[in-house]
Amino acid sequence: MANFNDFKSWLAILAFFVILACASLGYYGYKQYVIIDPLQDSITAIDGVDNIEIQKIDKSFLVKTHISGIKDLQSTYYLIKNQLNSQLSDADYQLVFNDSRCTKLQDFYVRLQPFIYEAIAGNKYVWLSQELESLSRANGISAKISIDDEHVFLELIDEDSALYEVFSRK
Repeated sequence: MANFNDFKSWLAILAFFVILACASLGYYGYKQYVIIDPLQDSITAIDGVDNIEIQKIDKSFLVKTHISGIKDLQSTYYLIKNQLNSQLSDADYQLVFNDSRCTKLQDFYVRLQPFIYEAIAGNKYVWLSQELESLSRANGISAKISIDDEHVFLELIDEDSALYEVFSRK
């Protein structure tokens, strides 16, 4: 009889691991095919979004989008955010833009940061726009800034390179 009880114990352990594996595969399948894949398809359909990578980290999502050749960063940003909000519901996520920045744009952006943060701190957006226009013209860079209630959007373009940044006003 001891042999039969050992067999039952091993069978119970085996059944536990089979159920655990099935549940894990089911969760992965649900996450991948019901949440992530449709979200990737809807966001890559937006003009200017070349690629998107979505990673689930703990209880939040990291959403990395590669954008290029967009007409307006502000509208593209909100199109992406609307898709994320509608499909991820209450889940936390961080949206990161990967762009085609070159060294010249990156260096110019680093020099602009004090102006941007001073403008945000003091609500001096007209002054920022004037400074940005002057500095970008002197460096041969096309620059655009747009502002709404929550964000400041910066677009820098130099030939085939582009830099896109979104700053919170709060």
